[in-house]
Amino acid sequence: MSEDKQIRFWGDEPFGRLARLASSTYSGREIADSDYLEWEYSANPDGNAIIAVEEERKNLNGQYLVLPRKYWDGKSILRGSLSVNTLTHPAVRGKGVFPRLAEKVYEECVKGKIDITLGFPNPASKPIFLSKLNFQSIGELDLYVKTINPIRAAFTVIFNRRNKSGEEIFSNNEEAHSSSVSRFSFQNDSELYQAFLKKFNSADRITTYRSPEFLKWRYMQVPIRRYSILKEKNENGITALAVIRMKYIYGLRCGIVTDLMTDGEVDSGKKIISEIHRMSATDNLDLLIFAGSGNSREAKLVTQNGFRKMSSKLLPQSLTAILRVHNTEISAEDFPESKWFLTFGDYDIF
Repeated sequence: MSEDKQIRFWGDEPFGRLARLASSTYSGREIADSDYLEWEYSANPDGNAIIAVEEERKNLNGQYLVLPRKYWDGKSILRGSLSVNTLTHPAVRGKGVFPRLAEKVYEECVKGKIDITLGFPNPASKPIFLSKLNFQSIGELDLYVKTINPIRAAFTVIFNRRNKSGEEIFSNNEEAHSSSVSRFSFQNDSELYQAFLKKFNSADRITTYRSPEFLKWRYMQVPIRRYSILKEKNENGITALAVIRMKYIYGLRCGIVTDLMTDGEVDSGKKIISEIHRMSATDNLDLLIFAGSGNSREAKLVTQNGFRKMSSKLLPQSLTAILRVHNTEISAEDFPESKWFLTFGDYDIF
């Protein structure tokens, strides 16, 4: 590497330069917004982002970073991280910037005793992760769709298809109308949620550790985006939790079920899905969308309540999850595909 070019870790610096780097590829998108980066990289309750950049004559050639994240392995909490926002400036693509930076970050993960890194690569970066960076696939999320307004949805797809990502949609529903389903309150429901989280984690599966602090950061503190969190409750406590975001996708008015959790009891979650459907009709949505691990009880819940699994051939891109293990005392075999439970909420696309 020349004297004019160096790899370094991002320190206690404003994120304006990273936002400008992002704008070289994603102009107008969230990751080109300094406030969004401040939230994502510095406010995360699981730790600050580990960011490596390649700098040449005061210009940034690229970045690679991971967000510290806690995972639940069925028995205990693992220290992990999530790979996000991989970027190489268009002027230097194809020159190995991405893998060079990635390996520097993984070295730092080992030093920081981070056990695993999870990722959801796009089609361009997926081959590099799998062939050069020692990741393995842990399966693909299935996409489930429920049509609310079939006539308008079909018309929009055929005649009025727009950009993939559009503006947010504001809800007309101030409160849920069901006696069993209501808005989740971090102030009033914290104790109930802790008991529910214990039940949710009692299943023999691997997933993000959805602590109250994580949920609050991920959904309530994020700038630009707007989420709603609903809880389903009976006399024994919370039985299900759902996170909803509404926005235009390809010109369609969509409700994205970003996260869905149940306690595993029979019929848990049915009322929350029913209420989401009612609210979606009130908000004049076209579609409801959920992505999740196909063998999960949550995926079975949505299919039993009117959602249909989409063929992978119809998806704009696959929703592949990948894993790299940093801790030499554990192995990839400890994380079989069949045990993972993942949703949109486990990464940052929605």
